[in-house]
Amino acid sequence: MFAIDELTRQLLLASVRFGPARDPDDPLANDLLRTLAGLAHEHAARAEPTRLPRPRDPQLARAVAYTLNHLHERIAVSEIARAAGLSERSLHRVARRRLRPQPPPAPPHRAYAPGDGASGDPIVSPWVRQACAPGS
Repeated sequence: MFAIDELTRQLLLASVRFGPARDPDDPLANDLLRTLAGLAHEHAARAEPTRLPRPRDPQLARAVAYTLNHLHERIAVSEIARAAGLSERSLHRVARRRLRPQPPPAPPHRAYAPGDGASGDPIVSPWVRQACAPGS
């Protein structure tokens, strides 16, 4: 596994249309795939070691381990769930809960902005005004 640049990513996405049933004499497909092979070789030559994070949840860890050990095979979600000791529904639920990126914490909101200096009264921020408006 290695990082790729945007050009390689776009070429990779474009190559999807040339599946296994493609004409072996198609010059566009051959040029594109030959270019991708060269770029992959270049990227792999300068790749840095990559480590995938592993889940802390034991059931999810078993599911990931099973998947990694069977990358060379076609496996169904039901097989992964069984290896993790879960139903398919529970596997989806656990994965969604544990693997979903958490949004960054919202910055703290101040209910009042500094006063304008003339009256000495604080000015209510627009956020508070909107939240406290009738009908909101």
